[in-house]
Amino acid sequence: MAIGANLTELGKSLILNLIGALLVFLAGVLFSDPIQRHVAQWRRRRAFRKQKPAFVRIFPIIFGAPFDQLTHLLLRQNRLQPFFQLEVIHWEAWRGHEAAEARLRALRTDSRLEFVEKFQAEMQAYNEASGAAENPINVAVTDLVFPKNFYCWNTRDRRGIVIGINSLHKLFREDPILVNKIILRIVQRMLLYSLGIDSLTAHQYTWGCLFDLTPILTDLQYSVDNTYLCKQCARAIESDRGMEFLDMAKVWVKGDTTA
Repeated sequence: MAIGANLTELGKSLILNLIGALLVFLAGVLFSDPIQRHVAQWRRRRAFRKQKPAFVRIFPIIFGAPFDQLTHLLLRQNRLQPFFQLEVIHWEAWRGHEAAEARLRALRTDSRLEFVEKFQAEMQAYNEASGAAENPINVAVTDLVFPKNFYCWNTRDRRGIVIGINSLHKLFREDPILVNKIILRIVQRMLLYSLGIDSLTAHQYTWGCLFDLTPILTDLQYSVDNTYLCKQCARAIESDRGMEFLDMAKVWVKGDTTA
């Protein structure tokens, strides 16, 4: 009887071990790939976050309105995304700012590129005078009237950007908070564009997309709080930078714009 009982227990133990081994095998077959993909994705995301962000300097040049709220809104972006490190420059503290502004006010041109290049030259002069250790992306925000009534343009190498807000203030003078949100959206668009992502260009007929040209400026007010990346832009970003980059870019674009 004792021998029979021992054999029965041995049989039960053997069956349980076989079932356990089978379950482990099935779990490995069914879940190993998803787990490995998740671990690989986590490692890529961690490595990506360790990459050095692009250094960006924001210059309020010939900017009449108070800049404090816009500064707060812009600097919040440093913790909402890992791509760029933004710094708002105290432009008027630079002793060369008056001469620089006089040169810019005297500029007479219908060329948007020349207009931006002149601003870039003055921003670079500031960087040289301040001993900037890196070659930053320079973004000027100005009340100076933009050629051909545009509100934004960049240099050929995309390292110099000018945002003209004269027309925005005329359209939305009763709502400075809205103007600040629009400026933020333009900054986001131009900074992503500055990365030279293949096939990422401005376009029309995708109302609300960050890269929609919005030829009718008053339409900006309807999409500024509901901005997104359309399928065309998402495909371009994923193809050039990968899904992790795209996911973080989507979070950034969708992020809170409250001042």
